[in-house]
Amino acid sequence: MNISEKSEWANTVINQLGKYSNINDDEYIFLTDDFYCQEINIKIKNVKLPLLGMDQNEHLDWFNKELDGKGERNDTINPT
Repeated sequence: MNISEKSEWANTVINQLGKYSNINDDEYIFLTDDFYCQEINIKIKNVKLPLLGMDQNEHLDWFNKELDGKGERNDTINPT
C-alpha cells in the first residue's frame, strides 16, 4: 500500500468510526502495527496499539495468550 492509499484508507476508517462513536473522546484499540495506523494516530487522540513493535510470530503469540486469558496489558497510547 503506497502513501496515498494508506491516507485514503485511514480517512475511510476515521469517517466510518465517526458515524458510530466520538472520535475525540472514545478509545480505540487497533490490532495491527504502526504501518496501518500512522495516519489514524494523527487524527484520533486515544489509540492503543498492543501489537506495536512485534513481528508476525509475536502477533500470533499475543493473540494466543489473549484467547487463553493470560495476556499482558501493555498497550501503547498514541505512540507518535
